[in-house]
Amino acid sequence: MQRQLICIILILIPSLVLGQNATVIKRNVGKSVQTKVLKFDMHLSVIFSKDYQTNFNREYLAQRFTPDSLTIDLVESKLEEQFVKAYKRYLEAEWKTFEQNKESYDWKHLVKNKGQREKSLIEAARKEQKKLDEIHRQYLGLINNKGEKIILIQLVDLRNDEYELKNSLEKEWIVGFGDWFEENTSSFEYVIDRDKLYFFGWTER
Repeated sequence: MQRQLICIILILIPSLVLGQNATVIKRNVGKSVQTKVLKFDMHLSVIFSKDYQTNFNREYLAQRFTPDSLTIDLVESKLEEQFVKAYKRYLEAEWKTFEQNKESYDWKHLVKNKGQREKSLIEAARKEQKKLDEIHRQYLGLINNKGEKIILIQLVDLRNDEYELKNSLEKEWIVGFGDWFEENTSSFEYVIDRDKLYFFGWTER
């Protein structure tokens, strides 16, 4: 009886520890790609293995690891929690860059429009935050030159799937150019060691 009880508990643990009603629905294993797909209430989250060959930022992504489901479940909650903060961090870092390179900009114009621009961007971020549950995600694990573990997050809004990318979501990291991709995809980095979410490429600025 005791042995049976232990077996039942072990079977139940995976469904208990994965929050937000996440379920592993598929594992794609092949020579060219290895992914795990988590299904949440309104979106899919695709985890790419460390062996997936990227065709972008290869030097930055040279050291990789495969995030497990529990890590991604944590990142899902951090994305929701820190989404607007990531925009604020970006604005602070961007302004420091402006200050360090004043001669390259119309400084008076930047100062004059700083408050309204930041207000507009934060308002837009809050609107985006409200629809996060409907946006699919892709995840990669990387290790930076400081040894920090980072989860690269790509948000892909396929509610208007102009290029029929739903079939590619689980198989390849979606990369594209043009208006549709600018409006419907965005990238972030969650630095595990810092517990902070950033815009992609802005963790060190």
